[in-house]
Amino acid sequence: MNKIRAGFAVKDITPEKSVPGRLGLIHLIHPHHPISVKAAAIENDSGKYLMIVCEVVGLTKSVNKLIRDRIVSKTGIPYQNIIITGTHTHASPWIWDLQDEQARKYGLPVLEHDWMEKFIKNSADAGIDAISNMGLFSVRYGISETNGIVSNRVHPVTRWSICADEEIRNAPEGTVDNNVRTISFHDESGEPVFVFSNLACHPSAYGGGRTKKVSPDFPYYAEKYIKEKFGEKTAVAYWMGCAGNINSGKYVGSGSEEEVISIGESLGKSIADAVDNSRYLDEADFLCKYKKFTLPVGDFVLSPEENKKRFKDISEEIKTKDTYTDEEVFQWRKVLKQLDVSLLSQGKEMEIEFQLIRFADTDLLFVPGEWYVEMYFNLAEINPKRNLLVTTVNNFDLLYIPDESAMPNKDWYGVRTGMRSLGNESAIELFKKAVEFLT
Repeated sequence: MNKIRAGFAVKDITPEKSVPGRLGLIHLIHPHHPISVKAAAIENDSGKYLMIVCEVVGLTKSVNKLIRDRIVSKTGIPYQNIIITGTHTHASPWIWDLQDEQARKYGLPVLEHDWMEKFIKNSADAGIDAISNMGLFSVRYGISETNGIVSNRVHPVTRWSICADEEIRNAPEGTVDNNVRTISFHDESGEPVFVFSNLACHPSAYGGGRTKKVSPDFPYYAEKYIKEKFGEKTAVAYWMGCAGNINSGKYVGSGSEEEVISIGESLGKSIADAVDNSRYLDEADFLCKYKKFTLPVGDFVLSPEENKKRFKDISEEIKTKDTYTDEEVFQWRKVLKQLDVSLLSQGKEMEIEFQLIRFADTDLLFVPGEWYVEMYFNLAEINPKRNLLVTTVNNFDLLYIPDESAMPNKDWYGVRTGMRSLGNESAIELFKKAVEFLT
């Protein structure tokens, strides 16, 4: 059994007061559970590598760069060796830095700047501390099937757990990947010190984006379960798999505490089972790859000038109202997101990063955007004798990336152009590049 040099750190990023949530306009979320940044550093003869997980809904390109720059300046680790993912919990502050700059022009701020500064500093510090506190650990891979968590929110839409409607609760789950896959680091006694848990499911059981709570959502209760089983020293970081069309039960406007606890404990039991039955990975077969490229945005992405005009018009209309309907909030937020995409791309192309860490027969692939679960199955078929973990919303968010079978569907918002940056041709090309990257 080979051992690898590794180090870990956890930093708090909980807001100290109510902050804007993902709906922006009238959506304040209040501290409920602590949220954190969790970092794992690894080192071998080829260099140092850093994996950071932030319990936020997602990352922007500019904030990701600020965090990486701070880490590079303090540690000298290569920029491309830093992997930063968001868990994508919708019950968490939204990082709207570029969007906030535009919204403030009309007196509609959507970002708490004090919290943002805390987030950037503590995220960088977590990475720096992980690199500074390295020792010898064994690395293991585990897999276990979850129960009563995962459902396809596109077709059919389902829900279980604390659902009063028996017909809906017992409806088919649709195309899903129920397996949780773990990468765990173990000390000399064999006990897990740090666990990455990869599951193709949105961690948003509190109720989509309408929740009033700041929380890691059900992964919070999963980690509590793991700490009770293995001890307080064990940290669990959530990697969201290909979950663009996957949620914990039906995607609804509100959830219950009982449901979040139930789903969290179910996930915790599956993580524990995966760790208990995990096997060692040979550090001698370690590989890290990085690829950066650009792809054209969809032809539905307008120029920055056109989108600035659209956002100005809808913001000035919003300011005349004392209250807003749900549809008005949604439309304003959609136009703001579309402005963000056009500013990032200049209406032409988006920059994309792929990152891969390979331990023996296990591949950890990190990609931006919310990929559909069918894309995971297709990628896993490339090397069927190897284990594959795909983590989405990496470094920054490309928005929804549907697979080809979903592209003809124009009804669900996940494939409507208002919630995407890449058109169908670029989404297909993105998948082809992932295939090339893995082979």
